[in-house]
Amino acid sequence: LSMLLSTSTEVKSKCRWLGFLSPGIRDDDGNAEVFGLVIFGAQSTGVPVITSADGGKDEGIIHGQTGFGHMEKDVPALTEYLDLLLSDDELATSFSRNARHFACEKYDIRKCTSRLELIYDDAIERCSASGNVQIGLAK
Repeated sequence: LSMLLSTSTEVKSKCRWLGFLSPGIRDDDGNAEVFGLVIFGAQSTGVPVITSADGGKDEGIIHGQTGFGHMEKDVPALTEYLDLLLSDDELATSFSRNARHFACEKYDIRKCTSRLELIYDDAIERCSASGNVQIGLAK
């Protein structure tokens, strides 16, 4: 149904996606998805995010600029943030623009690859400088 709704021209002309909810809740064993790709995916298309996912609210959004992060099971905060985005078109538009920019800047594959290569280069340099040059694949 969501695929049908998101691709329907009639629905697109009558609806505006104001935000994406990702209320991450830990399971009985304490496990949680700390940074869901849905947070990145939503923002990369210009959709603000409201989330309680641990990593998502801490590093996946900019609270108050690209979305809102709240503590797990904090229904009053979730309600307040929903109300803010739904009642303030300027805020929703600003968050949308900021979310797209943030996602494209922070998670662009070329930029992420360059940062990762710098980490590897630094690790290799430090290993070489210490005389510990045992770099290889684990068996």
